[in-house]
Formats: sequence, structure tokens, C-alpha cells
Amino acid sequence: MDIKIIAEYMREKLESYDENEKFSIKEIAEKFGYTKYEFSRKFKKETGFSAKEFVSVLKLEKSLQKLIKEDKSVILAQLESGYESSSSFSNIFRKNTGLSPREYRKNIEKLHEIVNKYKENKESSEETYYEYMKSNGKSTCTVYLKYPENYKSEMTFVGLFKTPIPNHAPVIGKAVIPKKVNNRCTFKNIPDGKYYILACSVEKNGKIFRYFDLKNCLRGKVEKQLIFPSEKEEKFEILFREAIPEDPPILINLPNLLFKVIGK
Repeated sequence: MDIKIIAEYMREKLESYDENEKFSIKEIAEKFGYTKYEFSRKFKKETGFSAKEFVSVLKLEKSLQKLIKEDKSVILAQLESGYESSSSFSNIFRKNTGLSPREYRKNIEKLHEIVNKYKENKESSEETYYEYMKSNGKSTCTVYLKYPENYKSEMTFVGLFKTPIPNHAPVIGKAVIPKKVNNRCTFKNIPDGKYYILACSVEKNGKIFRYFDLKNCLRGKVEKQLIFPSEKEEKFEILFREAIPEDPPILINLPNLLFKVIGK
């Protein structure tokens, strides 16, 4: 199964979405010579997430781009992304990004100001977001951040996620200014459980939307699922690279998580 070609096809179909055109997992499976069951099983084995989940987050990515880059109304972003129900769209959007569509658009400038204040503060270097109250977990994990030559990261987000798709708040998340932390970060008090370490980096370019439209930001991850508790301090290296078609979209509003830590 060539995941890259399949992912490209899915993206192209969604980009040219026509409400009168059939677009389902069954149709995709048949296009590539599989039964729906066989396709779904092999896709999840290759990627770690289901084809249905991937299509769902691609639809949301499209709606997000229409909201913030094309400045479409919420209803147009909903319809042009393939959602028939306004309430379903709003609920799914909030679940995946942390904000409703209207809240997302309304708060972009405020959240961008939070990001600017954080990175311009000489004392700022690293902030930590906890999904729950600080855990009593005893596990520790250090992540070393490796960027391409001549690339300058303005801020990097690293998190421990429950699934390999970053469409939910991390259990623990870090917002780091790499040059101030020697390109590394350490997670402490990690709750017992199974996690994926996922990361993205925002480059210096001055555009307001670069913290919200993360489609083209550099990505990185620890390739295997991690299990805690661990008897020793775990150490991993993340190699950042450009996004590829089979990468799931980064939907969670990262500036909003930073705001929850420092904006109150």
C-alpha cells in the first residue's frame, strides 16, 4: 500500500469537493483495488490511525484554512468543507481545535498578541501546559530538537499526545524558544500511560497566520509509541522535516494552549 499516493488522492478529492460527487472510504478503497475492510485495516497498520480519522481531520483542515486564510464566513467554511449540519460542524471543530469556529476567528489577533509578548519577553524560554493538574507521575523524558541547516525556529511546540493525530490537547505540552533552551526540552511528572511525542516548529517570517495555519510548518516526532512509567529517564531525538501528504493536520490551537498557561 502506497500511503503517500493514497493520501495525495484524498487531499485532492477534498480540495475539489463537490457535494454531488461520491467520496467515501469505500470509494477510495475501490479506487486502489481494495475492499473497504482490507483498505481500512492496511491503512491503519501503516499509519497508526484509521482512514476515516484521516479524512475527518483533512476536512477540518480545509475548513480552518477557509476561515483564517480565505476569510470565509463560518457557514461557507462549513459547506465548502463538506459539512451539512452547522451544529455537528461546530462541535467537531471545537473538539479538534479547542475553540468553536466563531471563537477561533474572533480570537486570532488576541492570541497572536499573547505569542508575541511571550517570545519578546527576555525571560521567556519555555512554558508547560498540563491537560490535568500536575501529575504525581515519576517518569521523565528529554527530547533533543534537530532542525535542518540554516533553518531558524522562532518557536517550537512539543507534546505528549494520546493518539498519533494532534487533534486534541496534549497530556503535557511545551512551547519553547529553541535558542534559549539549547534545542531541547524535558517532560517531568509524566502520567502513566501510552503516548506519542509530536512536534512542530514555526519559522521566523512575521506573518500573523503562521501560528494558526500549520499546514506547511516543519514536523517531527518520535517514531514509536512510548509507554510510561519508565524506570530510567528516556531520551529521544526529533528530526524536523517538511510536511508530507500523509502527515495528519495539526488542528489543536497551540496559541490558545499557551494562553491558558500565561494569559490569565
